Amino acid sequence: MKVRTAPITEVMAKVIAGRRLDEQTWSKELKPLLDGLPHRSGFEIRRLVAVWASDSIEIDPAVRSDVKKTLSDFGYLNSERSTLGDPRDRAPGTPSSRFRTLEARNVTSPSRTFEKLRALVAPESAEVTVAVLDTAIDLNHPVLAAALSPAFASVEESLSRRAPSRPAGLVDSHGAHVAGIASQRTDRVKLLPEPLIDGTGQLIAPEATIDEVVRAGARVVNLSLATNTAEEVAVLERAILAHPETLFVLGAGNKHLALGEGDFSPQTHLAARDYPNLEVVTSARSDGVIAWSAATGADIAARGDGVLSTVMLPAGRQRAEAEAGYDVMSGTSMATPQVASAAARCLVLDPSLTPVELRRVLSVSCDVSENWDALVSSGGTLNDERACAVVAARVLVSRGETPAAAVARLPVPASEKPKILQALEQLSA
Repeated sequence: MKVRTAPITEVMAKVIAGRRLDEQTWSKELKPLLDGLPHRSGFEIRRLVAVWASDSIEIDPAVRSDVKKTLSDFGYLNSERSTLGDPRDRAPGTPSSRFRTLEARNVTSPSRTFEKLRALVAPESAEVTVAVLDTAIDLNHPVLAAALSPAFASVEESLSRRAPSRPAGLVDSHGAHVAGIASQRTDRVKLLPEPLIDGTGQLIAPEATIDEVVRAGARVVNLSLATNTAEEVAVLERAILAHPETLFVLGAGNKHLALGEGDFSPQTHLAARDYPNLEVVTSARSDGVIAWSAATGADIAARGDGVLSTVMLPAGRQRAEAEAGYDVMSGTSMATPQVASAAARCLVLDPSLTPVELRRVLSVSCDVSENWDALVSSGGTLNDERACAVVAARVLVSRGETPAAAVARLPVPASEKPKILQALEQLSA
């Protein structure tokens, strides 16, 4: 498909910026252009989103919800305006009160529980690599650079030989945000980021890229993207089936459709298919219910609403100070790397786990709720620390301890121990 990006910029310049977005302009000029684009957007779509999120335009209430839904389908924007970037409530060089609030309840903060579990059952040197295949990330970001796998340079070299005509990936904040979520719960998870999406929204050498990151040691591959064609489904299917010992974690999509229906048919939407080593993730709000734009029919849910993570550094900035280099995004793209991160940490504790076993651990350890009945197969939302605790207990049992004794040793709250023991029993059933 030829992607028409230039007209978006022209329409923005002539019609939107600094003016009111009325119903006729939206329905007659903007929406038809967006409807013709794949739901993996390039740079011009990000510019359109930035204009929409700005206070510089007024949007007709009659079309605001449709504008929000259409742009959210692309998976690259918040469902609300960013809470960062307002300098009025902070002194120079210090985090704003909004930033501190977000940071305090953030799902990407380092996990002290995991570090205690790691000390209990894993060698000090244990690490696991997660490949984040997305838009290209900003390697100048100090947080992402610190998490980078030592194998990154060799993968780049191998891909340049294997796919010399591979186009450059789109560098934007989507990949950076996903990479931060995937890696920032512990320094034991290393990042192997490779661009899989170019500036036109097309996939970049997917089979070669997946082959090389797996060859370099990636045990988990994060795919916060959607497929649009049968050809894309076929090529990713071949790659997934070619690496049965690698867990692929895929976003379900942002259209609030059931997987297998409409635009989410198995012919063109990879998340509607089922493979032993594929975990499909949908998005939950911070209160634990399904996000308004999230797909149903996935394997598990994770928080995808208002997630704080790394983004591209502002021009001229080399360090991530205070808000610089961080922002909030929402969507299944943000939920997916939380599951990838949890799976990777489970592998740090027990590298013998297969993808099928990992998926089972994630399922039996989740927070089951009637809110998720018939919406996800696991029946609830990711509980990453419980999943890690279940794996740690499983390791202790493999060393000769009884399940009850193993759970009793875990450095977790007493209220969690019956749930962990129950999950262990489900795994052995």
